[in-house]
Amino acid sequence: MSDRPIGQETFSPAIGKAAAYQRWIFDLIKPAIGSRLLEIGVGSVPFSRLYPPLISWYPADIDSTMVAEAVQIGSDRLPSTQILGIVGDAGTSEFWNKVRAHHQPDSIIAVNVMEHILDDVGFLKNAFDVLPEDGSGRMALFVPALPSIYGSMDASAGHYRRYRKNGLASLATSVGFEIESLQYVNAPGILYWWWRGKVRKTTDLTDPMLLDSISRIDRYAVPLIRMVEDRISPPIGQSLVIRLRKKSRV
Repeated sequence: MSDRPIGQETFSPAIGKAAAYQRWIFDLIKPAIGSRLLEIGVGSVPFSRLYPPLISWYPADIDSTMVAEAVQIGSDRLPSTQILGIVGDAGTSEFWNKVRAHHQPDSIIAVNVMEHILDDVGFLKNAFDVLPEDGSGRMALFVPALPSIYGSMDASAGHYRRYRKNGLASLATSVGFEIESLQYVNAPGILYWWWRGKVRKTTDLTDPMLLDSISRIDRYAVPLIRMVEDRISPPIGQSLVIRLRKKSRV
């Protein structure tokens, strides 16, 4: 058995309550969302309150409790949407076999997921394979950037890696995706992550001081950072967001 953290162990509880940050991420990935959405790594607070009308929503996570919570929340927020939860590890063939057998997504989103998967190439190949062949298939990924700031926080969250912009682009195109957009996000966050992971060497993601600092950053700094970066895309950032399209084979 692996001793790597999974599920709720992989993120700070404050992230789920960081409303400004969560909304920023959602607005970046929203153009990739179709009508039959597979959300991998649904986490503690799914984006369901923000979704456009959906025919089907497939909330997926390795943590069964999170999937159950997502299904319950979705039932309240998306009463006209078919909701089918998936419990499983998206780094395994068993997970993707479930998707192929019971679901027909036209879009996939994975926020802070791929860095937890050892075989990220296999993950993208499977995602590409389950999307439709008519050109409607879309995927959006939000991943940590800059290997140089990998530190104790990454290790505690179970990250295998952080990504470079060119490397992420090459990875996506190598399995057949076309890139619709690719950008760095949250340039000032680099300093905070470096300080916490390289200098302070924080390992407890539930540390009250960490939770308080994330809350204050979300309340006061994120709206200002977003205002600037919505106008001027930064040349570097703490994270990367990429939106992908599967070309038509019809």
